[in-house]
Amino acid sequence: MAERSEDRFAPLEAAARAWAALSDQTVRQMYGLPPEPWRITAALYRHGMLPQSCLAALCHTHKVAVSRAVESLVVEKRWVMRVAYGSDGRLRHLVLTDKGRAEAEVVVEALAELRHLSLAGISDIEMTQMADLLRRVEDGVRRVA
Repeated sequence: MAERSEDRFAPLEAAARAWAALSDQTVRQMYGLPPEPWRITAALYRHGMLPQSCLAALCHTHKVAVSRAVESLVVEKRWVMRVAYGSDGRLRHLVLTDKGRAEAEVVVEALAELRHLSLAGISDIEMTQMADLLRRVEDGVRRVA
């Protein structure tokens, strides 16, 4: 029987789900954080100061979930602060506090080690090929979206 075309993507989807589950589990074990607050922290760590609307898009999360997660990061964890932005100060951007940046660095290092362990059996050539293929998949998704 011929393989259905969507079956070709099952390993890619399984690998993405497995990595997301492992990274979510790691952050939950380290800090008791559910995925949304960590994704917001990671986005701010990577991109710097951002408005909440950009965070929702970057994290592929609904604005309400982002708002709840930001509130816990600002009030409970004190990892994020709101900064007035623009000439009238009404627009608020979010930025990591020193504490938030330090905690993000710990998690980023832990996830880098997990990534290294997860990919240990893949050669540098295979990694390059995989990265090229994944970039092409991402380009294809962007063309369709």
